[in-house]
Amino acid sequence: MKGLVCAVTGASGYLGSSLASYLEENEISVVRMSRPTAGKAGEKSLSFILGESPTPGMFRERNVTALVHCAYDFSLTTRRDIQKVNVDGSLRLIDAALNEGVQKVVFISSISAFEGCRSLYGQAKLAVEKRILELKGHVVRPGLIYSTPIKSANGGMFGRICHSILQSRLIPVIGSASSVQYLVHVEDLCRVVLALMIPESAAPASPIVVASDRLIGFHELLELIASSAKRSVRFVHIPWRAAWLGLVLAERLGIHTGFRSDSVIAFIYQDPHPDLSSVQSMGLTLRDFRESLC
Repeated sequence: MKGLVCAVTGASGYLGSSLASYLEENEISVVRMSRPTAGKAGEKSLSFILGESPTPGMFRERNVTALVHCAYDFSLTTRRDIQKVNVDGSLRLIDAALNEGVQKVVFISSISAFEGCRSLYGQAKLAVEKRILELKGHVVRPGLIYSTPIKSANGGMFGRICHSILQSRLIPVIGSASSVQYLVHVEDLCRVVLALMIPESAAPASPIVVASDRLIGFHELLELIASSAKRSVRFVHIPWRAAWLGLVLAERLGIHTGFRSDSVIAFIYQDPHPDLSSVQSMGLTLRDFRESLC
């Protein structure tokens, strides 16, 4: 796919940087878009703050033909701020890209986004999804993104979970032990996005849920992480409302715990029936978490 120039937002973050590197490894020229403090702007990088008005000409001047939008400001906790930055800011960015000749848009949403979702995160992603689908772009809904080996996992929610297990022997388990997780290896997610870069891609017009169909219970997930890291830990079950209220209080006091109260809502009120067939229809397979630890 030589000649393709793809802009990636959130390129200093865990997923954005992984995607940018993967696309470059597959001969796609990448313009990394991230906050000014994250790197020096130039031909291959571009200062970008989600929520601010896009700089006129920033896509046209760099001959960008595709956009992968990963950026999301997790520091915001109120519905008003999330709407202003993560929703309205994303819509302005997408409109600017299309007006300057970008031909393909891939939006990295979340499995937390679905009709009837309760988390603010899921609702914000869903609002942007609707616009992307109207414009015939691609929507990708990844599950919990993980990487291996466990001791080097350092990004996203999975990285924070691993860090907690590596740093403490007393691990809280929120909600029911039977709660399931939908996981996807970061490299598998990158392969899906790369497939969407192909002009003749036969991807479905509906949101593409990217998660293994080999479900895993949350308690089992924690046990596997601890076992892989050779850590002896104890699990303490906490009612989800207690955990949620504790995180709400911490957020109001300005205390950063590494976890968000809204994530608890997304965890408890999951999509009861996510469509896991989209990736298979693209001729791709996703690895199982258990096997990736071997």
